[in-house]
Amino acid sequence: WVIASARCQSSAGGSTPVLRTAGARVRTGGGAGHGRMKAPIDFVLRGESITLDALLKAAGLAESGGRAKAMVAAGLVRVDGQTELRKACRLRAGQVVSLGDAQLRLQAPPEQNP
Repeated sequence: WVIASARCQSSAGGSTPVLRTAGARVRTGGGAGHGRMKAPIDFVLRGESITLDALLKAAGLAESGGRAKAMVAAGLVRVDGQTELRKACRLRAGQVVSLGDAQLRLQAPPEQNP
């Protein structure tokens, strides 16, 4: 995957790279088998939820918001195994979004200590 304007860093205490994009952190999964769906990528939310089109753009699966909306309208995106046609569908931690052989697993943001 190519994610524009993303920096790749090692996660704390591990060797799993973390891609930092505007609005989220995307943690890449392990290797993928040939012809099979790739391992899910953990997408760490910044808030409680994100819209489907914004997620596709932030994760680098769509090069623009308009392209993300077109992909959803065309029925190319699945949420928790079901085709999702609502562009502004609100997604929360625990849900899985699929586009082609790519899978994003939404994770809750880390707790903030006051």
